[in-house]
Amino acid sequence: MGNPAVMMAISVGTQLVGAKLQKDAYEAEVQSNAEQAEMAKIEADQQENVRRNDLLQIMSALNVSEAGRGLTVSSGGTGSALRESEKKFADADISSIKLMGLSNRRKFTLAGTSAKRSGQAAVLTGVTSAGASYRRYKIDKGDWKVVR
Repeated sequence: MGNPAVMMAISVGTQLVGAKLQKDAYEAEVQSNAEQAEMAKIEADQQENVRRNDLLQIMSALNVSEAGRGLTVSSGGTGSALRESEKKFADADISSIKLMGLSNRRKFTLAGTSAKRSGQAAVLTGVTSAGASYRRYKIDKGDWKVVR
């Protein structure tokens, strides 16, 4: 069957190495979530910029349309109402884009925090299991006094 001390050492070592590997896997997940959170921010910023550019193009088209009819820009009336309407739609769209970006970032940040805690738990579990294995070995060997 083998030397019990060697078997205990192998068991303890395996448990500690397993805990370290789990921690490393969770740390990789933390990094991945941090990168995804940053990508969510970049994506939201890009969508916001696209929407602002769309608004500028619409406003320019309205100005060109009014100028083509011989009206001065921002002279009031329908052109002004259209501009205000487009600004309101754009502001609402931009607010939605920002909210979704923040929501996605938060989701990834929370997932990263959870993975970090799982890594810490894996180490604690591994150390506890290794300690229990060592204690069981000492009890079986008779070197440990068990108080009942």
